[in-house]
Amino acid sequence: MQNWEKGSHSKSSAEQPYGNSDNVEWGSTDVTYDITAKNFMDMKVVDQTGKKVGKIDDLILSTKEKVAYAIISFGGLLGVGNKSVSVPFQDIDIRKEKKEAVINLSKQQLEKMPEFKLEYASSHNHQTNSLSVTSRIEDYDINAKKLFDIDVIDKNGKKVGKIDDLLLSPNGKAMYGIMDVNDMLGMGKKSVAVPFHHLAANRTEERILLDGY
Repeated sequence: MQNWEKGSHSKSSAEQPYGNSDNVEWGSTDVTYDITAKNFMDMKVVDQTGKKVGKIDDLILSTKEKVAYAIISFGGLLGVGNKSVSVPFQDIDIRKEKKEAVINLSKQQLEKMPEFKLEYASSHNHQTNSLSVTSRIEDYDINAKKLFDIDVIDKNGKKVGKIDDLLLSPNGKAMYGIMDVNDMLGMGKKSVAVPFHHLAANRTEERILLDGY
């Protein structure tokens, strides 16, 4: 498996084995990524004039392994009294060089949108305001904060690590999960890239199954 250096933006197209296995898919020769989930979430959210209107608090992933929505929070003081709304990923212009996520909504328009609640995600009721309409509603799978918080287990139920970050394609598809794993020799932890389709989330049991290995 390919080692991953945090903070790196290098693109890899190599096929690497996992452990002693030689049949693990790393990806085709043209697989690249556009941005990491955490770098995206660290961006400031601005309107079309460049004025800061909020920050990205979370990401909603669909069952199609894509970021369907960014959860944008704004207002309040020191995190108290913030309001959160959902904005479709395809409606956000990511400007990596400026570390900005540009939306075609003013702060006044955001304030008129219905507040996002995570418990509404599976019912799709969080996306009803006419200011932010998408042509299709994608099924909710898991949010990024939850994904980064729960354990990854192997097929035998043994904990193997946690997801630290995601590598996203330009259209928001999760290509790889960056997993922090315990070094078998007891020398600390290391980070490895795992194809995202090998990670199956079980929200009920709050764990992620490392499938296919």
